[in-house]
Amino acid sequence: MSRNRLLVAILLFLLSILMISQVQTENLTPIYEFQVIKTPSVVRSWKSVSLLYPDHYHTPEEVYEELVQVANTAPAITRLFSLGESYEGREIYCMHITNKENSNPKAGALFVAEHHAREQITTEVSLRFILDLVNNYGTDPELTNFIDNQDIYFIPALNPDGLYYVVGNETVDGNPWLRKNMKKFDDDNDSFFDEDPIEDVNGDGIISEYDRYEWINNDWEFIEYWFEGIDNDEDGLVNEDQLGGVDLNRNYDYRWNDSTLDSGWGSDSLSEVYPGLAPFSEPETIAYRDFLSNKSFATAMSLHSGINATYFPWSSMGYWAESSLYYQIYRDFIELLPKGYLSGEGYSSSRTLPSYTTAGDWADWMYAREGCLVPLTFEIYHNTSADTYGTVFYIDEGNELILQWDVIYEYFAPYEGPAIQSVYEDIQTTFPYWLGLTPRLDIKVTSVSGNMSIGNNITIKLEIKNLSPLIDTIDSIEVLDESFNPLLYNGESVSIGEILAEETSKPSFFYTLENDLEIGDKIVLKIGNAYVGYYTIEIKENMFHEQSIKFDFTYFLLMIPLIVIFQKSKKKTL
Repeated sequence: MSRNRLLVAILLFLLSILMISQVQTENLTPIYEFQVIKTPSVVRSWKSVSLLYPDHYHTPEEVYEELVQVANTAPAITRLFSLGESYEGREIYCMHITNKENSNPKAGALFVAEHHAREQITTEVSLRFILDLVNNYGTDPELTNFIDNQDIYFIPALNPDGLYYVVGNETVDGNPWLRKNMKKFDDDNDSFFDEDPIEDVNGDGIISEYDRYEWINNDWEFIEYWFEGIDNDEDGLVNEDQLGGVDLNRNYDYRWNDSTLDSGWGSDSLSEVYPGLAPFSEPETIAYRDFLSNKSFATAMSLHSGINATYFPWSSMGYWAESSLYYQIYRDFIELLPKGYLSGEGYSSSRTLPSYTTAGDWADWMYAREGCLVPLTFEIYHNTSADTYGTVFYIDEGNELILQWDVIYEYFAPYEGPAIQSVYEDIQTTFPYWLGLTPRLDIKVTSVSGNMSIGNNITIKLEIKNLSPLIDTIDSIEVLDESFNPLLYNGESVSIGEILAEETSKPSFFYTLENDLEIGDKIVLKIGNAYVGYYTIEIKENMFHEQSIKFDFTYFLLMIPLIVIFQKSKKKTL
């Protein structure tokens, strides 16, 4: 090879390297992969279970057996634990149902039953819905989705002592009318406790209640009531030191013992609505309060019986705190429940509460103190025919009327048997509806762009929909890092803002790189808040880069004469 030809070849080689270098340095554009991490449903490995004790009211011990059966059957989606102990030392159990493979905090839903002892039908309904969730997981898409994306909590018996004395005590010494917990009081100040309870005096198996009315202003006005019983302590008074102490649903710390209200105040421990010595004076309400200390619920449901009704805050003020929202839920319940189920409520177009005001109420406390937007008191049972069961026991010409009531079970709960299941079937549709009200998010990452070097900002664009048809996200949606610390930009926390019901937001924000992003590195972020739960997104650089091949014509033109020289040199050599 001639010296000229060798020189031309070297120049061609160097120009080629320069062209390749130019293409690589000018066309390296970071390409990112991104995804919202969605936990797959649990692979179901269990068979459906039935109640161990169908068609009768469960004792506290039987409630526990049912919950243990469920927990042992489906451990992948259930967790059974105790909130604490009741006044008499019984455990207050809670069943947590969720997809455990998703470890992020999720949107919460809460059901609490049996504030009041004689409303044991509420415990039965809770047990049946727990079974429905576990038995339909993996087969019912809607219920499966709720369990995968929510933390669902059930407290089937907040008042297990009361449940025992109404259901689990096999002697008539138990009180079928019992409303309160079993806190002992010396009601008659004789230094003895609960020594003069109500009793079945005539041995007919029924403890009767007597209501006294007086004819006032051309109408019968209720004056007082008392129960069948005898003077056990021979002090000339009957039933003046009864079993049962505090109405748990008047023991919450919002307008507690407020004497300006109609119900739930005073110092008479014999009162059916006695609020206790102080707010949260009872171990049952303390256990419930402490359970809520690190949780946030947009919705919660407290089950009661005695009438068919739905009650929202404010119970203490006589009007609705969220009038349009609550009225829409009420109208939805009318559609979901059997015809006429809520016909006795009498809600007017002004959307005011139809009953008297109460102090220390669960729902008002949940709304005012715990930030729960929709705490519903759902009265699930009332036998309207029981309204006419009161028989005239005494009437005189002095305008006094006394009615005798013998039908406690017909009023607050049906008799044992298939009727228990029928109550559940009547209201069954309301529970999935309630879970669907809980605000949850559907998140998509639409684009990620920016340089991968330290100190640069990556722009992240999202599309977020609030899946609740009626309830907003309560608080702003926040962006956190992998350790759930606030993501900062220019020293400020990154916030997306509140998202209204069924609305879609399309936010974008900057992520400042603290280190060079290498191939295989990931950015992990958490999107959400305490009410809707948190969702994980992952962003990483793709190892393949999109490159458009382009020629630099300056270098190409320089190569043309060199190629001609090279060819001429080659011919001479030949």
